[in-house]
Amino acid sequence: MVVAWLLVSGKLTSGPMVSAVRTAVAVLAVVLLALVSALTSDAVARSCGALTDVVVGLVMRAVRSPRRSALAESLPQLRVAAIQVIHARWLQMSVAVGGYLLLQALLLGTCLHLLGADVPVAAVAAGFAVERLLTLVPITPNGAGFAETACAGMLIGLGGEPVQVAAAVLLYRGFTFLLEIPVGGIGIAAWLVQQSRRRRATALVTAT
Repeated sequence: MVVAWLLVSGKLTSGPMVSAVRTAVAVLAVVLLALVSALTSDAVARSCGALTDVVVGLVMRAVRSPRRSALAESLPQLRVAAIQVIHARWLQMSVAVGGYLLLQALLLGTCLHLLGADVPVAAVAAGFAVERLLTLVPITPNGAGFAETACAGMLIGLGGEPVQVAAAVLLYRGFTFLLEIPVGGIGIAAWLVQQSRRRRATALVTAT
């Protein structure tokens, strides 16, 4: 809604910013179309998996890796599991995702305020919306490079001071992207240790 408002409001006069917003809208449309199609049709999910298998196979052959992808079989199974989870927990998931996005938007606004780049709430919402959409661009991890540039450009185009905005956006991305890597690594390591302990405990019980 925020992105659509930007396109029709006439507030964007910069060509690159209009292009970034249009790219974000196109990415969102493609993602939503693919998601809805894959969830509503087993054939579409299988076809998407087969296409991905072909692409992954080409990449693996190019790097001479023996690994193979089997998404043509696993995606339909994942579709069934996802539908079951959505039916059972759609409200909780909606509230959780909405709260997560709201906190991220507040974090961006806080970073801008602390670094002296105070901009209107509508501008913060616009920059955040474009940044979130461009993280879906499957060229760099989490849209690194594209998302920061588009977000900063959007905020500057809507009246923010360039230096403060750039610093605030980099700080925000440090919290929401870079910081997640070591935290996620620690979480995975802890989970692996826990699973290893459970397997050992199960083996001891079985042996006795």
